[in-house]
Amino acid sequence: MKYIYLLLFTTSLMAADVSKTENEVREYIKLKKEIVHTKNNWDFEKSVLESELKLLKKQKQDLIEKKSKKQAQNSQLKQNLSDRTNENEWYEKRLDQHQQDYNNLNIKLFEISPILPTALRKKVEAYTNSSGRQELSRRLRVGFSLLEEIVKTSQAWHFSRETIKVGQKDILVDILYAGLASAYAMTDDGSKTYTGFVKSNKWIWQEQQSFSSQKRKAIKSFKSQSINQLMLPFAGGFE
Repeated sequence: MKYIYLLLFTTSLMAADVSKTENEVREYIKLKKEIVHTKNNWDFEKSVLESELKLLKKQKQDLIEKKSKKQAQNSQLKQNLSDRTNENEWYEKRLDQHQQDYNNLNIKLFEISPILPTALRKKVEAYTNSSGRQELSRRLRVGFSLLEEIVKTSQAWHFSRETIKVGQKDILVDILYAGLASAYAMTDDGSKTYTGFVKSNKWIWQEQQSFSSQKRKAIKSFKSQSINQLMLPFAGGFE
């Protein structure tokens, strides 16, 4: 009988232990599931966060590159602007210099025009009257071309038929210019002869009683052959 009670007591204790163990197992399983679930959630969230972090890093790098590129572009724009400003200043200085050259050229042409042969003087007058209608560079080219022609004329014999003023009289004569320094003139019938020289940018004419045969022949030769200009060296005219 004693053993029966002991067995029942032991069995009861074992049943209680089994029941406790089952509860602990269930709690363990539940905790394990929660741990796994939490870990899965964390792994997922970690993956999402890592992806977002990677994306943010890439966006940051893109922004840095864009900023760097923008700074480089701004720097280049500033350099281009500086270069353009320097170019504009250079062109403005060149334009000012050309304008000054043009003004000086016009002054020279204006001063010398009264002593030029008629045909050349008319070309100079046409230039000064119409030059404002052309661009500056073209005006300069034409003006310097006229200067070259004036230089050639100053080194050549050239013939012209003009009216000169001697005293208060206007006289039609044939003129042989020795460059732009001296000239010899004669009426159609050869009865009157004159010499000319430049003073204060105009021709001064004086009647000359003794006129060499060489001068007469030269004037007649130019006139008969319709020669307006002849590039020949001379040394102060005829004796």
